[in-house]
Formats: sequence, structure tokens, C-alpha cells
Amino acid sequence: MEVIEFLESQMKGLIENNNVSPLDCLIAVHNLCAHGTMIEEAGGVAYEKELSNLFEGMDKGIEALKIMMGQ
Repeated sequence: MEVIEFLESQMKGLIENNNVSPLDCLIAVHNLCAHGTMIEEAGGVAYEKELSNLFEGMDKGIEALKIMMGQ
């Protein structure tokens, strides 16, 4: 949990200082998971079906945030 709290505080600071938006953060995570490379480098297994589900969910989130951010 300590790592998650650290990441949350870092992203919160970036957002509060107007350096990035919540949309930017989600797109960055989406890009990090591209093709499952980072998932596998972190010790996971990028199964095709699950990877597809992950991106489908993130794509929906990105579209929702675009609307909420007026883009």
C-alpha cells in the first residue's frame, strides 16, 4: 500500500500544480501497459484476453475523462 500512496501523492501533486490532468495520468498508464511489455517486466503475464479487457476498460475511462475534461 505504501507504493500506491506514494504514486497517488505524486500524481495528485502534478494535477494540483496544473502540470497534468487526470486524463493525462490515465493515458500514461495506458501507454505503460502497451502490448503487455511493462506488465511482463513487472513479473505479470500479459494474457491476450485479459490485456484486451484491460485496454477496453481504460479506453472507456479515457473517453469518459475526455468528456469530463471538456475535450
